[in-house]
Amino acid sequence: MTAMRHNLRSLTANILTLTFILPLCCISCQAENVSASAPTALPSTLIGTWQVAEVHTDQGESHWHRTRDDKYNVHKFLGRVYSFTAQVVTTNAPDDKRCDNPKIIVHRTTAANVVGTSIASRGFSPVLPTAKDFQLPLADNAPIEVLSLLCKEGLFGKNLGGGQNPDVGIKGVWLIVLNTEQLALRWHDETILILKRLPEHAKPVASFDCTKAATEVEKTICESVALAAYDQSVTQTYKLALEYYKTKKNTANQIAELKKSQQQWLTQRNACGPDIACLEKSMGDRIDGIDYELATYGYENR
Repeated sequence: MTAMRHNLRSLTANILTLTFILPLCCISCQAENVSASAPTALPSTLIGTWQVAEVHTDQGESHWHRTRDDKYNVHKFLGRVYSFTAQVVTTNAPDDKRCDNPKIIVHRTTAANVVGTSIASRGFSPVLPTAKDFQLPLADNAPIEVLSLLCKEGLFGKNLGGGQNPDVGIKGVWLIVLNTEQLALRWHDETILILKRLPEHAKPVASFDCTKAATEVEKTICESVALAAYDQSVTQTYKLALEYYKTKKNTANQIAELKKSQQQWLTQRNACGPDIACLEKSMGDRIDGIDYELATYGYENR
């Protein structure tokens, strides 16, 4: 009887061990199905200016990010601009980066593999997210090319990636060319950005009518696609915060304070004049400030 109990305990332990290890083994097996090229120059399909049209996060059925919408658009990313040239890649996205002397490494793999092993896994079943969970128009097992960016300083976004196992998956920022007008770009905060190619002579579209731009700041914003998009991000953040407070009870003080702080911020922003770096910092600080206010309110009234 004692020997039987010992055998049962051993069997149970082995089952538990396999339950934990098998998902990791599956990840490793997927990761082996990747071939990578030597670094080459950026292809012509990437050269140009791109704007964030959509922001996709994990919408898997069991995931905490799930919403009633098919696409979860994060305001602080929408409208931001990426510029790809043979010499440099720049962006004004949050956690913005610069990539000098860019080259690409082509990974030949599948959508299921790159999403499942590069993006943070879940702590529950199904462990691995899929391309469908991130609203990517890609069949899980169809062969695709995933492009990593190699910069003068090293891999672009080298701290990104790893999923559940830090030793597997495509590290860093990666891109998938969906078509000649759209890119999928893996960015920070476990997001996939859908970039839309901008025409060569795209006109800036701000949150206000640029034909009526009167102040030095307004004219500066309306001379730049990137600044105009940044201006839209601030306005959208502000409007979403107002809408959020209006759905809650007893938030008249919060609404009044938000409107007051917006006017104070506009005064501070206008002091930047034509200084683009000052304007970008001011807009970024305002978005972060509103986000912090909402997070504080949500925590205190949870």
